[in-house]
Amino acid sequence: MFYQPDDSLETVAEILNQFPGPVMLYPSKLTWVPNVVTIVPFMIALGAWGLWMFVTEGGLVYLLAGWLLFEAIRVTIGFMTGAMWLRLDAQGFEFRFAGPRVRRDWDDVAEFTTTMFNWWWFVVYADRTPAKWWELSRILFFRNAWFRDTYGLSAKDLADVMNAWRERALAQPQ
Repeated sequence: MFYQPDDSLETVAEILNQFPGPVMLYPSKLTWVPNVVTIVPFMIALGAWGLWMFVTEGGLVYLLAGWLLFEAIRVTIGFMTGAMWLRLDAQGFEFRFAGPRVRRDWDDVAEFTTTMFNWWWFVVYADRTPAKWWELSRILFFRNAWFRDTYGLSAKDLADVMNAWRERALAQPQ
């Protein structure tokens, strides 16, 4: 079931009523369809140009631009095949965003809140697990992690759901 932003208040209660879950949340089509239609073609074009320039001219800068081609294809396939999701259960949450699955227990995370970056609202949280070498954003921003989507909810509503779900899960007898 796709949760859409237009009925956020009802959906927050709907999601919380499903505790202990599991509950699956999927990316908002309202967010990703325009991105796939507008931004991804630009990334593909710039990435293809970067790879072409790297092959013909050399230079690491062109190779980095070529990386955009891979990213655009990876995100588009992830969205179109349903490979991006967030799963909540009584032990923790698991999410996938066009890459490897990430699993966190409720004891390892805290303080779900919102932040704006480049005119987009995101949910960030404190993650106490050791950062993997590929989690550059966590290494640079002092163990904070973030969700790349709000799964059809507003960022504030997703943060509220995550905090409430965590509170319920930790209140359960072990």
